Amino acid sequence: MGYRAILLKERFNSSAIALEDCNVCVVDKRFFVDNLADNKKVMFQILSKMNSRLKIAEGQILSMSQKRVRERMAEALLFLKATYGFEEDNKTIAIKLSREEIADYVGTSTESTIRLLSDFGKEGLLELKGKKIAILEQDKLIEISRIEE
Repeated sequence: MGYRAILLKERFNSSAIALEDCNVCVVDKRFFVDNLADNKKVMFQILSKMNSRLKIAEGQILSMSQKRVRERMAEALLFLKATYGFEEDNKTIAIKLSREEIADYVGTSTESTIRLLSDFGKEGLLELKGKKIAILEQDKLIEISRIEE
């Protein structure tokens, strides 16, 4: 969402690629700003969303600066599970990501990602099926990640 750029009157410098089929809604900038000025409830919701995003960003910065790659990988897998849920088998994360995409999210190399996922598989924490990842031992991933769910 480009609401921060609109509110700060800056250029929006990010882009996105849909990983799955989706619907996109484009809202005119003037319409958006006018409605915020007229509706305190909507303004509060936007501020709340910005605060939530700031909290997530702070957590990511903390994780990147203080956690080892193994911990960040476990945390990333739990995040993917929380965001996308499981498929019908109740263990396979309901999104397909390349090893490079996972590496980018975790902040490590593709080679390290492949090695860590393989290690997690050997430890019985995960089952890898191409781009699909099944979580077999969620409690152990939580322990490795050093987060509380």
